[in-house]
Amino acid sequence: MPKAMRPVVKIEDGAGGGHAQEGRQEEADAGGERQRRRLNDAGDAVSAEAGLMFWANAELQAQAIEGMERTRVQGEELQRAKVRIAELAAEVKMRDEALQAKEALLQTITKSKDELLLCKTALLQAKDAEMKTITQLALEIESAPFAK
Repeated sequence: MPKAMRPVVKIEDGAGGGHAQEGRQEEADAGGERQRRRLNDAGDAVSAEAGLMFWANAELQAQAIEGMERTRVQGEELQRAKVRIAELAAEVKMRDEALQAKEALLQTITKSKDELLLCKTALLQAKDAEMKTITQLALEIESAPFAK
């Protein structure tokens, strides 16, 4: 029975004399045995509860260790990911610089080809002018009175 439901027997001193004293002694002996049983039962319950708490604590510690290990592994993965991101950023920067250099080179080549084309055009115009001059000289020489 739970403590709250046990009947309480109160025995006052002097009420009943020696007979009451004997009754109390018998009750005390019987109560002592009951109390020992209750204490043993309570001790067993505490032992069982302590065992359960030990296993629950062990389980929680195992979960905590597993969580810490997972956190450590994730930290390492994060560090590797950061290194990889830095490598990729460096590669992107390098490729961007190479692309800019290639673009600058293409612009320089295009400019050089344009200038070369202008030079060739000027040379052709000069040759055309020279050919006209030669043609005029040849016509003048043919039409000259002393050429005949």
